[in-house]
Amino acid sequence: MRELTTSCPLSTADHNAILFRVNPPGNKPIPVQEFCYDFAHAEYSKLNAYFLDIDWNYIFQFFINVEQCWGAFTNVVNTAVEIFVPSEHVIPTYTKTKATRYPQYIKNDEEEGCFMEVVEDFQSCRAQI
Repeated sequence: MRELTTSCPLSTADHNAILFRVNPPGNKPIPVQEFCYDFAHAEYSKLNAYFLDIDWNYIFQFFINVEQCWGAFTNVVNTAVEIFVPSEHVIPTYTKTKATRYPQYIKNDEEEGCFMEVVEDFQSCRAQI
């Protein structure tokens, strides 16, 4: 995360808005997953034996924070899944996304123009920064 700043409150809120930018992970394109795992036919007894043979204390002793431990844990789990769970080739399909459904009280506010007032307030605050 970078560029953390505070701004004026939105609409009638009693606390400031927090603005920040997230550091993107890089310019690598996200690969299209062309397979899926078939957990119905996984070798669960071998998967269980694999996890029992892992010396978790040894793995986690080298890391100083939770993120590093989580990364090591997911690496072990993903490796086990790749070994013991068969995968099937899948042809990616793209479907039209559903329309967003808002609760009735938000719809009523939108009809009265309240929603646009908040957006305009926010935009005017950002222009002052």
